[in-house]
Amino acid sequence: MHQENPEVAIAYWYFTFSDTAKQNVSKMYRSLIRQLLSRRPDTPEAVKALRQYQESGQDPSTAQLEDTLAATIRGFPNVYIIIDALDECPIGNNQRENLLRSFSCFLRKCSPNLHMLWTSRSESDIEVAFDDLTHPFTRVNFDLSSRQHAVNLGIARHIDNTLAIPPCDRWPQNIKKEVREALVGKADGM
Repeated sequence: MHQENPEVAIAYWYFTFSDTAKQNVSKMYRSLIRQLLSRRPDTPEAVKALRQYQESGQDPSTAQLEDTLAATIRGFPNVYIIIDALDECPIGNNQRENLLRSFSCFLRKCSPNLHMLWTSRSESDIEVAFDDLTHPFTRVNFDLSSRQHAVNLGIARHIDNTLAIPPCDRWPQNIKKEVREALVGKADGM
């Protein structure tokens, strides 16, 4: 919808249990910076400053990546960041704790042009961290677990729409039904 609008930037990150590279806080920040940077006509000084780390073979700190992402965001009237599956960021090695602490620091550095959406299954450490977040932005919490039936209907509708277009539209009805039931069942409301 906003692909042609240079005043809006969208970036996303998906934590996934099956890919350890997608469970790293530093890689998340780098990816978000890269995605937003690709929409900018210029390169912020904070991004240019990261080159020293690349040249020396070192890694910037999480705080430096937070600052760089915040500086990259300041170049747009509206930025939307989606972080999906926070609960799949591992608890071991304090990864999730570091992530949640980092979000709190990052939000204090950001301006009101940032709009964020986080998704997660219900996990006590995540709930506590988000309850403790202090920032000047409006926050709305949605608990979809109480709307499991509606979520499954939405998933089924998406699957039906996908099965209605080529090449799936040529599949036999019994195969489409089996695929739909398996995917809705395995989606577990996600």
